[in-house]
Amino acid sequence: MEDTFINFYNKLIKEFETDKKFEEIRCKTEKIKWPNTSGVYLVWKSAVSSIDDLLYVGMTGKFKRNKKNEIVFNSGTFYKRKSRWTPYRFCETERDGENYFSFRYGPKYKLKEQGRRKYELDAYRETIEYSKLTIHCFLITANHKNYTPELLEKEILTKYLKDSGALPPANNEL
Repeated sequence: MEDTFINFYNKLIKEFETDKKFEEIRCKTEKIKWPNTSGVYLVWKSAVSSIDDLLYVGMTGKFKRNKKNEIVFNSGTFYKRKSRWTPYRFCETERDGENYFSFRYGPKYKLKEQGRRKYELDAYRETIEYSKLTIHCFLITANHKNYTPELLEKEILTKYLKDSGALPPANNEL
């Protein structure tokens, strides 16, 4: 039997659940309560039953060489995702108006211009209310036994690409 993306993904969830390193966030009309750690996150539209429901795959936290030539794990956390405005945006300020508590992606402008126009109604191609989202977080710290955030993000995106011939709609690169 062909190993589809969803089968692959469900096995991955089970692997992380075994180590208590998986969290599901069912979004509501309120600020997202992110885990206070690093790892990989997937933004899903509605149910997590079809490859077509996946909107975005991202990661936070990575290894870098510091000025002392030491390899360190940076302090990136899921919580910091809320300040991004490209390639997607979690709308959690009253300035967002009717897009308050929505996930927007497909920026219409170049980077600096997008930052200036991010609150405008037509600043993104797609807008989805939080109440229609589920976010999966794979918790990966510096001492995870098998993965770095970047490795898992790339593995998920590669499997998605090979099964669908595309990337999730809010992802622009692999």
